[in-house]
Formats: sequence, C-alpha cells, structure tokens
Amino acid sequence: MTIAFKIKDPKFFVRADNAEGHSPDPRSYFNYIETVQTIVDYLKERFGNEFRLYEQDDGNEIWNGLEEDVHHEYEGVEHAASIYDLVETRAFAYTADLGQNSESYTVCPAVRNNLFIYPKHRVAMARVPRVVQHGLGY
Repeated sequence: MTIAFKIKDPKFFVRADNAEGHSPDPRSYFNYIETVQTIVDYLKERFGNEFRLYEQDDGNEIWNGLEEDVHHEYEGVEHAASIYDLVETRAFAYTADLGQNSESYTVCPAVRNNLFIYPKHRVAMARVPRVVQHGLGY
C-alpha cells in the first residue's frame, strides 16, 4: 500500500493505492501534519503567497456560513479539492415544505474532508478529518 500526496491539480490530496487489496494503515493514511502541509503547499503554489492556519474557538459560525454558501451554490466559494479519498466527501439533505406539499433531496460537497476557497478574499477553509479514539473527528 502506498499513500500518494498530490499537489498540482488534485481531486484528492491523499489517495490510498489499494491495487494490492490491502487496507491502508490509519497511522500513515491519516497523517495530519503531512496532509495539512500538502494543503498549504497547494495554496502557496496556486496563489503565490503563504497561508496561515487559524481556528475558531467561539463556536461554529464560520463553518455554518460555509455550509450555507456551499448548499446555496454561492458563486464566491470554490470547491478546490477533497482531502482523503476513503472518507465521505458529499452530504445530502432532505427538505420538506408541508405548506406546498413538496419534498426534495439535495446533494452537495460536505464541509468536512474538503478544501474550499474564497478566491476573491484569498481565504481557504478545510476541516481535516483525523483519527480519534472512536472513529474520525475534525
């Protein structure tokens, strides 16, 4: 099994090569430091300048805003790439309007495991999954 970290024009930053039929080793596949460095290198190559990492410690408002932008297909946000090829990259939602007697499903990129860019503002957002005690967290 090999783990490929891609930069140029990635569909996925981290891809497990399962041609031999082996399961990837979670310690090497979910290498948080190498994955974040690959994303930072991609952004530097694409925009020609350094990007800094930030966290939001007072809630999830910024992530909720990104989710709304993605769900409503706001033209100012771009889905640049997905991060891990063996982790879900899309989300679906069911909506029902009882007054109109209608229902629908929407499918769009998930906030987790994807890199989104607001190119006009040179802001990039990614919730990178990582292995925690009982599965995946971010």
